[in-house]
Amino acid sequence: PAPANPCAVAAAPAAAAPPPRPVERSAGDPGDVQSPIAGSVVSVNVKAGQSVNINDTLLVLEAMKMESNVASPIAGTVKEVCISVGDAVRAGQVLVRIG
Repeated sequence: PAPANPCAVAAAPAAAAPPPRPVERSAGDPGDVQSPIAGSVVSVNVKAGQSVNINDTLLVLEAMKMESNVASPIAGTVKEVCISVGDAVRAGQVLVRIG
């Protein structure tokens, strides 16, 4: 038999990956505008009661020094603004509700 290698190091077991964090999702209401990315809110351009059209810019997010406009997916009236300037948001978090 071959002698054991005295310099060999036993491999450590691979660490298990942490479970994925749940992402906040809406119940599928098309008026629930979700964050497309994790980041921070730079500006909010709408308020409750305001009318919006499709593709109106509702707010601006910043992630990694890049700004992203969040546009309205539907025309309607803003029912609720769920965030404020400076808030940190997660991808999938509801930002604005339009009805």
